[in-house]
Amino acid sequence: MTLIRIGFIGQVLTIGFSMNKWIEHNKKKYEDEIKSLESIISADARHSIPPNQFTSDMLVALKSGRKITPKMEHYISKIVTDNKSLDPKDKSNRLKWLESVMPKIIMVINLVDETNWSGNYKQNKLNFLESIKKQANHKLSLSKKQMEYITKIYNQCKKNIEKNKNKS
Repeated sequence: MTLIRIGFIGQVLTIGFSMNKWIEHNKKKYEDEIKSLESIISADARHSIPPNQFTSDMLVALKSGRKITPKMEHYISKIVTDNKSLDPKDKSNRLKWLESVMPKIIMVINLVDETNWSGNYKQNKLNFLESIKKQANHKLSLSKKQMEYITKIYNQCKKNIEKNKNKS
């Protein structure tokens, strides 16, 4: 049994609980989820996909005996169902898609750097593009609206760069 002492303005509150009890509880209650998360992480490692931090954190929470909230349960379930729908062939296709899209995103990031937009405006565009780049790496997909907005930023950059060349 582990005891934790927490001090509150002159008072000491002692909380006693057994971590082993919670580890065993999670092991029994979330047995399928733990196996699924482990297989997702190991499959990603076999395919040289960078580990998803959130997925790893949820697995650690389950294995370490942490109390799992309903919100955590929901997201663990979502991770498992989202990854079950991806068979190896589909994942391979998404990796090919990522290889074709990532250079384009990087190109747009470089174009934003070449513009003469104000600091905040340029930084907002760069933050958005970095976020999109991160999502594409982890989820291996982007929505149609996200792709359209990247195209819109590309067109804005081209227009700004051409305008600046004509001024010179």
